[in-house]
Amino acid sequence: MSDYPHDLDAERSLLGACLVNATVAPLALDRVVVEDLYRDAHRRIFEAIRAVLEGGATTDFITVKAELIRRHHREVDFVSER
Repeated sequence: MSDYPHDLDAERSLLGACLVNATVAPLALDRVVVEDLYRDAHRRIFEAIRAVLEGGATTDFITVKAELIRRHHREVDFVSER
């Protein structure tokens, strides 16, 4: 990771919003690219959100977690990533 300015709380808020409100994820994908995110775990979650949407499903905790597992990213923990 580089020393570019970043705000991890903002990243968490964006990802959380994508998981709890299905209308947010498509809007986020229109405005944010994966390179905008600082943490690798956040990038993996964001890519999983994209894949879920591209597969025609609704983004929520269950569908995104299943996509992360499918991609062998079991180490990504939504709850204790600090």
